[in-house]
Amino acid sequence: MADLPVKAMDELCPDPDVIEVPARCTECSLYVDAPHASSRKLCSTCRSDEMPPPDVADAVFRAGPPPVTAPTHPGGEFTATERALLRRIPQYIGACISSPEHGIASLRYGHLGGGGGEFTTAGAVLLHYQCTRTAIEGQWHDWIPIAWAAPDDIRPTGTPIMFREGELLREARISYTRLHRWCESLPADVRAQATTWWRTYPENTRNLGALVQLTLQQLADPGPVNELTLFNLQEHTHA
Repeated sequence: MADLPVKAMDELCPDPDVIEVPARCTECSLYVDAPHASSRKLCSTCRSDEMPPPDVADAVFRAGPPPVTAPTHPGGEFTATERALLRRIPQYIGACISSPEHGIASLRYGHLGGGGGEFTTAGAVLLHYQCTRTAIEGQWHDWIPIAWAAPDDIRPTGTPIMFREGELLREARISYTRLHRWCESLPADVRAQATTWWRTYPENTRNLGALVQLTLQQLADPGPVNELTLFNLQEHTHA
């Protein structure tokens, strides 16, 4: 996408949320040493949807996060809701632990997304998640039953069989900058083990089941394991 004058870009993007793009984007670092990283204005939508040229992507691979102090708890960088979101894609997060640059690039330029129902003692909720150009985002909605099994149904009578999406219960957004920082903050032995279980060359030592378990351990909530955690663990182990 060629550079446009500030006035022309404002006309194309009549978004009131207009910001100045720094030399290094504080959110996604896509504009490192980029020739088009000028002082022109971009709305938030254009900034997140613009695909960087290959040389910029390579610069992102080489760029590292600032030094950080390892948290007391492995998942201390994130809130409980954010950890629950990351636990839905442990294999991909494990790849990020092994190689933050390449793992995050795979999420940024891929098309990962999905969702599904979660059943707990508190009720049923529906999760939608997606990986955008800048972050991993997820929303939990109330999952309201609208139809139940009849007496002649093979399922137990009265079992909910159809649902509709209800009100928003909670949401989470984890920028790739934060994810990169968290991966770098993990103990060296954890990262080394993740690398071993993800590697296929020069020696194939990949073990995705073990990598998922390792990742879930790093994202576990402090305290006793709750029912929801056990449900998600079983789902991912047999996926």
